[in-house]
Amino acid sequence: EAAAWRASVAWGGTPGAPGAAHTPTVVVNEIVSRSDRTGGDAIELFNVTDGPIDMSGWLLSDNIAIPDKFTFPAETVLPAGARMVLDERDFNDPDGGPEGQNRPFALSGSGEEVVLIATDAEGRPARVIDHVVFGPSRFNESFGRWPDGQGDLFPMARMALGAPNAGVRRPEVAITEIHYRPAAADGPEMAFIELTNVSATPQDMTGW
Repeated sequence: EAAAWRASVAWGGTPGAPGAAHTPTVVVNEIVSRSDRTGGDAIELFNVTDGPIDMSGWLLSDNIAIPDKFTFPAETVLPAGARMVLDERDFNDPDGGPEGQNRPFALSGSGEEVVLIATDAEGRPARVIDHVVFGPSRFNESFGRWPDGQGDLFPMARMALGAPNAGVRRPEVAITEIHYRPAAADGPEMAFIELTNVSATPQDMTGW
């Protein structure tokens, strides 16, 4: 069963040895991938522990196959319960940024991934701190964890970078029922999708 498996926390896995348990420390808490905000795309990191975390040398990327797109400078410490917001001004420093920050990146509004990786003393990937995958987003809409800091990623009611997440956006029209396997393809029972207007106003679906 796919649900019985999880990604390895140790970089490259632990073949022949027990896998390490995953204890959340710093989570990718909110993502903006399609907006007109100053600074462009943004990622909020949230220290969910009760102690400071030294992120010096850690890696952040939108492609787990190229983990070193962004390297946190020395003496980067995230205090307990604190949030850090990084955007394209950090990822794409026109002056090149601190040593190691040489693979600028931006997030895709069509969806992709964000991975945060701790490194060893030699600066090599050692442990996956957090890894999220998100889908296409509306313009000026963020994906955030709900409940804040611990749940899955959902479209948010509003952007709240650097502050507690605002809560899940309630859709105007929801897919409320799907029947995908009728008894016979040519029988009286047919596959269907049911849409429900869950808002308080009529919805013009022309062109949807």
